[in-house]
Amino acid sequence: MRLSLAILALALVVRADDSPRVHVNIMVPALDIVHMADMLGAKETGNHWDGRPGSCGELGEHQITEGVWHQHMGSRPFSDCRIVNLEYSCTLLHIRWLEDQISRHGLTVSPETVATAWNHGLGYLYRHAHQHTAYGVEVSALYYALWRGGLCPVLCLRST
Repeated sequence: MRLSLAILALALVVRADDSPRVHVNIMVPALDIVHMADMLGAKETGNHWDGRPGSCGELGEHQITEGVWHQHMGSRPFSDCRIVNLEYSCTLLHIRWLEDQISRHGLTVSPETVATAWNHGLGYLYRHAHQHTAYGVEVSALYYALWRGGLCPVLCLRST
């Protein structure tokens, strides 16, 4: 059973000029990589891969490239990407790796940033960190619309 907690905190601080200031931040819980993988599969192939390679030779429901496959699956032949469980394992490993790289670069790990890096590459994300991509926005919208964990994102108000 998954327990989801949402904390709404409101605090007003009266400044010397008697004007309270409230800032609203969206706090996003840690990325659910299984849910993220499902949303990437939904975007890439509708979660129903027809067995044909993608336009750049990608294989599987999540459209794994040969380079990504070998990065995470070592010397296993790329044709093994047609095995659903192996392709899914590679997908999860790559999402974790993207999370780590995005965080190390000082960016926020979110469904949108992970999806943008998934589709366009980390270099693109780093160069265009403050620009939204249609792909990233669409996957992020799917992620939150179909969230399995309850309330998400959590709205948090804080004062300064």
